[in-house]
This record gives sequence, structure tokens and C-alpha cells, in this order.
Amino acid sequence: MVSRYFDEVTVRKTKREFITHTGRIGKTFLSVISSGIGTDNIDIVMNEVDALFNVDLSTRLPKQDLRQLTFIRIGTSGAIQRDIPLDSCVLGRYSLGLDAFTRLEISHTDDLSQKWYDELLLFAEARGVSLKPAYMAFPDEGMFNILGEVGAHWITVTCAGFYGLQGRSIRLKSHADKLFQTLSDFEAYGLKAGNLEMETSGIYLLARMLGHRAISVNAIIANRILGKISSDPYAVVDRLIQHTLRNLVA
Repeated sequence: MVSRYFDEVTVRKTKREFITHTGRIGKTFLSVISSGIGTDNIDIVMNEVDALFNVDLSTRLPKQDLRQLTFIRIGTSGAIQRDIPLDSCVLGRYSLGLDAFTRLEISHTDDLSQKWYDELLLFAEARGVSLKPAYMAFPDEGMFNILGEVGAHWITVTCAGFYGLQGRSIRLKSHADKLFQTLSDFEAYGLKAGNLEMETSGIYLLARMLGHRAISVNAIIANRILGKISSDPYAVVDRLIQHTLRNLVA
């Protein structure tokens, strides 16, 4: 869906769920990678892409001159605010990580999102909801400025699973409904949690730790509060891809 907009594709590689196409648009060279679902796969993708550029593969030691890379997530997401329309796009202004990276006990954030998070913990505690362990992460400001008009700006919540851990129930009853209702209701400093997905916080966190740039753009194909699903999710994803690439290579 992405590489069909390249002027030229020079490399196509596939390994398990990871599919990589490398090529160019005009004079801009880029690769698009299907990461699979979840921050566990993001851990693989980002560390191995970084190693290709910044590790001497013969000695397995870091190079002296490190190269800064740019990671852009283009993915699907579900809204947790009534006023986020179906088939719209959301830019992750910050990310709240509820994923396995919480075990690292590392947070890369700024003063504003740290204050928002601290107040969120108090708000959730008053409702009898536990948010810990969690962490905050944020994108590269330069990339945010380049792609800022792609979508509305919200805090993106990254979950550790697809079904129960995102409040979905089939035969097993999820106990996360109260958590996501709490996130939907909370607002401070003009910031609100807007959407759920499974990769953004890991991308933001690892990019900060490795010295790279990152941004996450999300196609809203469901509104979880309203219980509505897009009738044509591929169309909104395609629009998001085109809009992102236009801004990226402008």
C-alpha cells in the first residue's frame, strides 16, 4: 500500500511477518516495513534497523559516527473520544505506554506530559483504577512540525494486547472497560487521550533512547465510544499514506 507510491522499488525482502520495500520518491530514499502487531515486534524492528546503520557487523561493536534515522508509524487505530470522527487521522502528540516496555522503568517525556500523567494517576486512583505501571513518551518535534497538519493532535494510548487489554470481550470478559472510560474522561492542560493502538509508545521510547526521530500517524477506523466502524478502512489508510508521503518528501 505504501511502496506503490514510490518512483522506484530497489529491494523487496520478506522474513516471517516482516516485509521490507526500499526505494525512492524523487531524490528521497526510504524503506517501508511491516512491523507486525505490538511493541514486542517494534523492539525487533527498531533495534535491528539501528544496527544496520550504527553497528559494525564484523566486530558487533557500535560505530564511532552514529547516524540518526527517522521512523514514521502509519497505522490504524480506534478512537476513545466521541468527537474524533471515523475516517479521520490522529497524530500522536504524546503517547501513554501500557505495554511491556513498562518493565524497563524508563520514561522519556517533557514537563507538560509529566504533569498530565501525574494528574491522570490521581484522577484514576480516585475512581479506583490502577494505571501503573505506565510511562509517557513523545515524538521528535521536527517531525511533528513537518507532519503536524496530517491529523488532529491527541495523546495516543499504546496497549499490550488486542482483546481483553483493549477492553474487547468475546468469550472471556475484559475488565479494562473502566480503565479506558477513565482515560476518555480525563483532561488536563488541554491534553486528552484520543486513541488506542499497539505500537506508538514503543516507537517513541526506543527512538529517544537510540537517538533517532519518530512520529506516529493513525487512521481512525473505529470509534470505540460510539461503537462504530469505518465502512471503508482501506480508503482512509490510503489517504493517510499519500498525505504522509507528500509532506515527508515535499
